Amino acid sequence: MGFLNHATNNIIIDAVLTDKGRELLSRNDGSFKISKFKLADDEIDYSIIEQYGIALGKEKIEKNTPIFEAITNQNLAIKYPLVTLSNDTSRVFAYPRIVLDQTNASVDVSTQAESAQNFINPRINIKTTVNQDEDFDLSNAKLVDDFFKVRVFDKLIKITNAESIIESKDGITTYAVRASQLQTSGEFNGQTSCEIALTASGVATDSSFNQFSLDQDKTTIQTQVEIIGNRTNSVKVVPVKITSNKLS
Repeated sequence: MGFLNHATNNIIIDAVLTDKGRELLSRNDGSFKISKFKLADDEIDYSIIEQYGIALGKEKIEKNTPIFEAITNQNLAIKYPLVTLSNDTSRVFAYPRIVLDQTNASVDVSTQAESAQNFINPRINIKTTVNQDEDFDLSNAKLVDDFFKVRVFDKLIKITNAESIIESKDGITTYAVRASQLQTSGEFNGQTSCEIALTASGVATDSSFNQFSLDQDKTTIQTQVEIIGNRTNSVKVVPVKITSNKLS
């Protein structure tokens, strides 16, 4: 759902079904019913409020922000959903985001055990964070991620420590990897972390390198892992480099 025109007092809304919704509707057995909906603020740039203040910033957002039209891809339709918090958590004033809990900003993985033992089963370590002091508490705010959705291009990478596969469609597989709450060593109450184990061995083949490798280096493929919190919907994209010594 999205606004087509909000320049006047007349609000025109474009509502469409996602591809998944159309799939369910096509069953034509009476089972398709819309029981709930979700709102998001994907297009809002909140730095405008920091720049101009709350009153003027809100006015600039309302008048000048281009509003997205409705899109049918359920994986892209809502990146930053709005959440409703109960009264006892209404004082939450910071929203968690995902950061890498390791020194490297990217991950290297090899398809050959003999070429790089350290990269056979690399780990991506992440955690949620907020820019607040250690007394900050999110434990009752419905903003503590229970698991992380991990999306990969399934012709190149698979996740080896996932609890389950949520979805596999159009070459993208989404895994569920359980989160752990940081209790005594956490930076704030409600902080979670996760270790994601991945491999390219047995997944990326010689044909993969011929198709997806860099033009200047046929032994290297660059791809990425997308990590999404199940409650916060915070997103972190981690670059991944796959190497092979068979084509060198």
